[in-house]
Amino acid sequence: PYTGFWGTLSGEDNEKVGRAMDLVGITYLADRMADTLSDGERQKVMIAKALAQETPVILLDEPTAFLDFPSKVEMMQLLQRLSRATGKTIYLSTHDLELALQIADKLWLMDKAMGINVGTPEDLALDSSLEHFFTREGVIFDRNTGLFRVEYACTGKIKLAGEGRIYNMVRKALLRNGVDARREVESDYYIDVGQDKGPFLLHAPGGHVNEVFTISEIIEW
Repeated sequence: PYTGFWGTLSGEDNEKVGRAMDLVGITYLADRMADTLSDGERQKVMIAKALAQETPVILLDEPTAFLDFPSKVEMMQLLQRLSRATGKTIYLSTHDLELALQIADKLWLMDKAMGINVGTPEDLALDSSLEHFFTREGVIFDRNTGLFRVEYACTGKIKLAGEGRIYNMVRKALLRNGVDARREVESDYYIDVGQDKGPFLLHAPGGHVNEVFTISEIIEW
């Protein structure tokens, strides 16, 4: 609301403020002083302030800056929900690419040489725009998931038998340590993680088998 020269709020203004706070879910902060708010609470207050202006478009500069990861996710989901509930267009700049790929309706990719490319995250993934803009040494754009992942430099390999969540977690840990571990690998040593947690069976040549119960022990082995 615009308070005018005297900086006072009318009854209608107060109603708009109340609606904005309710939409953002911060009515419980109504009696708090600004200097007692956390970074996440301050961001929500600023969003409510923008909503109270009742403009069709809201521009936000790095609204997830300085927030921890759960708060970043909460903030992006809040903005998406507000856009749906109010019919407003919300533009924001962000360095949180992974969240933008999963939550944003459209991305604007800006490049000095290529100009501006606009589209849904999925369209930009299919036409290789995201891959062109962001892939660097050590970073791979996964076309199957539409997300980025770290490229590991593997110096060894080992057969990894098993399936499900445990298999995926063990494979992830070994990749991080430079070991390509997959079912398809042929090696004298191999690891059998089964389907459930522990024991993990570590097979060495000559029929030697060690039993361990943690991924940390697998990595040490």
